[in-house]
Amino acid sequence: MKSILVFVLLLLSVFTKAQTYSGPESVEYDYAGRRWLIANTSSHQVLSRDSSGTLSIFASGLGSGPYGIEIVGDTLFCCSGGSVKGFLLSTGASVFNLNVGASFLNGMTHDNSGNLIATDFSAKKIFKINIAAQTFSA
Repeated sequence: MKSILVFVLLLLSVFTKAQTYSGPESVEYDYAGRRWLIANTSSHQVLSRDSSGTLSIFASGLGSGPYGIEIVGDTLFCCSGGSVKGFLLSTGASVFNLNVGASFLNGMTHDNSGNLIATDFSAKKIFKINIAAQTFSA
């Protein structure tokens, strides 16, 4: 019985730690999902916070970051090291992964022509990323 209790406590601690702020860096509101999405850099996750304040994991295993995040259409895009990654808002499934060769992508926005604009903090560059074509220029 004691080992079951220890196991349950360990499981709860892992589950709870996975759903806490650990280096929150950027936030974006998902109007369709009525939730906040938070780039949680130390855990390499994007967290989802619903209207009651409950945190859950939206996307994980990003490797580096995530740092800047931006919603375009049905996809959340994230800066992750030298890459931009995208996840479907409906499921969190990975649908976009483009390495632009940046040193440290940080901030991100988008225009009305289907492009993401991302800043490379370390190299002092700005990248324009065509989402549909999955191409970029600096």
